[in-house]
Amino acid sequence: MKITIQQYEHTVSHEVPHNDVDLDEAIMMCEGLLKATGYVFSGNLEIVDEWKENDDWKLQIEQG
Repeated sequence: MKITIQQYEHTVSHEVPHNDVDLDEAIMMCEGLLKATGYVFSGNLEIVDEWKENDDWKLQIEQG
């Protein structure tokens, strides 16, 4: 698997020798590429179920 980000004349790639990349590994690859192209953030990227969070938040408000 190979992921490439091209930003104007700057190109950054990350390649692994296999195609069975799980979602966590793909996210780590994207995180590294974003940082390599100059994005600055602390912490880690993660996938969040926005609908579940919104439902939990609404429930907390209703129970108040």
